Amino acid sequence: MELRSSTSHLFRVLLLAIFLGPCLAGISLCFGANNCSEILEGDFGFEPMQKLQKFCKNVSPKNHLELDYYPKRQIESAICASDRTPDGPYLFWYENGMTESCGANKMGKLDGRIIRWYANGVKRDDVIWVLGQPNGPFTIWNENGAVLDRGEYRNGLPLYAVSKWAYSVSLGVSSGTYTEAEHRYDSISLVPKITLNFRPFQKIDFSANVFGTVHAFSRRAQPQENTTVKFYGLNFRAGTPFWRTPSLRVLLSAGIYFSGMQVTGNQFGYKTALAQVYPSVDYRLNQKLGFSGYFKFAPLMRGSFDLSKNETALGLSLNRSIKEQHKLILSLDLSQLKTTTSAEIRISSRQMTLGVGYAF
Repeated sequence: MELRSSTSHLFRVLLLAIFLGPCLAGISLCFGANNCSEILEGDFGFEPMQKLQKFCKNVSPKNHLELDYYPKRQIESAICASDRTPDGPYLFWYENGMTESCGANKMGKLDGRIIRWYANGVKRDDVIWVLGQPNGPFTIWNENGAVLDRGEYRNGLPLYAVSKWAYSVSLGVSSGTYTEAEHRYDSISLVPKITLNFRPFQKIDFSANVFGTVHAFSRRAQPQENTTVKFYGLNFRAGTPFWRTPSLRVLLSAGIYFSGMQVTGNQFGYKTALAQVYPSVDYRLNQKLGFSGYFKFAPLMRGSFDLSKNETALGLSLNRSIKEQHKLILSLDLSQLKTTTSAEIRISSRQMTLGVGYAF
């Protein structure tokens, strides 16, 4: 009886050791491996390919590694698959032998921690995926290892941090024409602009900007040649995202727009407050480059609501990330004003501004 009991006890210990051994070795074989660090960095005594093969079989005994090679027979990829469907860990390599990406699939969809590298070995991005879409923390680096962006995805959409402030400053050269009755003013001027964005909640976006003429490189006024003019404007807007994907964000905003002119001797000019509708688009082309655009429509409200009297504006910009939350901006803005004075004198103005800016 004692011998049988000892044998039974030893058998149970052996079964427990066989089951727990891999886990105690530091690799999560009991639960499947979809962590790049387990394949590339785990101290398990195997080369990455051997680890990959072991993890692949752990997902399912029927799984196998599918291998692809470059024309010169260097290994290009090793993917764990079942019936030609990716299911389990994978590795991709550059032609120079450096690791390109590492992660896992689940039923043909990316699932788990996915890491990619540049060809020089610097980490490119680190993102958590769940069944084919990013869903968790992410970090993005440039080729020199500096952080370009970090945050979190939820159900495939990037989340913006609570109480997130963003600022931008720009300096533009503006060319424009203003007419009012017999008065005409043409100028090329230097126009700075300061913009503030505040996102207190996930679906609320507040912004404000102020701009104004600080110097006229050239000007021509009729009929009084010695006339000087300075334009200024102040915007307040609130909006909410209408459409978002990991690379695209469409924002619908509305607010109030104050604008006016300072003219020598008050010979002409205007001051007005307008309601405005302001849809905007942000699109990330890749980790470094992005495009932004907006359209503004601000109808004049002076006693009555007249859509024909308005100010419209259109803007496009190219954004280049240089480090986390810091961007260089090249912008083009076009605007047009059509309205009348209180005496029903027609006013029209057209402006084109080319600017450079810095956002942080």
